[in-house]
Amino acid sequence: MGRRVPAAAWIGVAAVCVVAVGSFFALRPSPNAGAGTRPPTAEKPVTAAPSPPAPAGPRLGPKSIAVLPFDNLSEDKEASAFFADGMHEDVITNLLLIRELRCVPHATAQTYRGTKKTHREIAEELGVAYLLTGSVRRVDRKVRITGTLLDPRNDEAIWTKPYDKVLTDIFTIQAELAQAIAAELKAALTPQEKKLIVSRPTEDPEAYDLYLKVHTEGFRTKVLKQTELLETAV
Repeated sequence: MGRRVPAAAWIGVAAVCVVAVGSFFALRPSPNAGAGTRPPTAEKPVTAAPSPPAPAGPRLGPKSIAVLPFDNLSEDKEASAFFADGMHEDVITNLLLIRELRCVPHATAQTYRGTKKTHREIAEELGVAYLLTGSVRRVDRKVRITGTLLDPRNDEAIWTKPYDKVLTDIFTIQAELAQAIAAELKAALTPQEKKLIVSRPTEDPEAYDLYLKVHTEGFRTKVLKQTELLETAV
């Protein structure tokens, strides 16, 4: 017959089991603990908001310009339209002679005649830094051409200058305009470029008028009439 375990020993074992079970339930995490509280996390460092990207510069560079079609302010607009168009094209031609300048060609600039777009929108579309606007007023043998150089970013006029000349000095106006724009845009002129700009294709204003009529209105003039005008100009 085995040895009997004293009752006191059984009581002690039972007490140890009760304490162990109680400790287990007391220390076990609650099933809903994650729903109400979250374990502490390391704080992320506060960083400054990224700065907005700087606006892109003009695609054609800081020495780029577009000459918008000139307004014809003459009393007889229909009769003088060819002259205003001719002045516009000749000013562009002179600017294209300057190597350090980037000028939008005449055919492209002409597409903005009568546009409702802002100067800023035009400059962004063409990728230029400056715009030149102008007007032409012709009365008999006298002409006034006004040019305004604009910064399209704020529509600020950098300079505005009127030129009052007789028709025999029309090429002087074109040369002075080109040189003034080059100086403002800090584009250096070589001696050869300056010589080309100030050269006069003719000393006869009537011959120049006839040439402009054929050149700017050729698509509206019959071939025989064009030939007649050119022969008269010669």
